[in-house]
Amino acid sequence: MQKFGSCCKDLYEAMIVPPQTFFRIEENEVLYLTIGYTQTDECVGWLDQAIIFCPFCGVQIQDREEIKNKSHVDNVSDAVS
Repeated sequence: MQKFGSCCKDLYEAMIVPPQTFFRIEENEVLYLTIGYTQTDECVGWLDQAIIFCPFCGVQIQDREEIKNKSHVDNVSDAVS
């Protein structure tokens, strides 16, 4: 697969505009997109989703098996959409 952000200018720019960016690359090199959050009494809780296709141009940038192997997730369909 390609380096994240190399598929199109929009993803590249979306990933380098902190603190507004909702894209995050984990230490295991899986790209996640924050898709929601909730405020609790203790803190803010974030819901992140590993992404397979660039949300801007549609190019495949990860695959389920790669994410499963890097994340050590048994049921990747529950972890990836």
